[in-house]
Amino acid sequence: MIKTMIMNNSKLFTILFLLVCSMSSLNLRAQITEAKIIYEVKMDSDDPMISQQLSMMTGSSMTISFKESNFRQDMDMNMMKTRKKVSCLLK
Repeated sequence: MIKTMIMNNSKLFTILFLLVCSMSSLNLRAQITEAKIIYEVKMDSDDPMISQQLSMMTGSSMTISFKESNFRQDMDMNMMKTRKKVSCLLK
């Protein structure tokens, strides 16, 4: 369940980023070329067994950043870390 939530969030942020990339080709007057967003990830459950396992992930975070045509997403879950890097061509 948790893995599915993480994958769904990753897909959502990837889609949002690609949308931002496509909008940047509209020749907007003011363009943001660099940004960084840090999310604090909190998970809970009514099941005591799962709740105990989730407590080990306290302090998890997700960082999304982009600079010009590069996009990066880092997920830090204390015991496991993932990183995605995407480059898109902007005209």
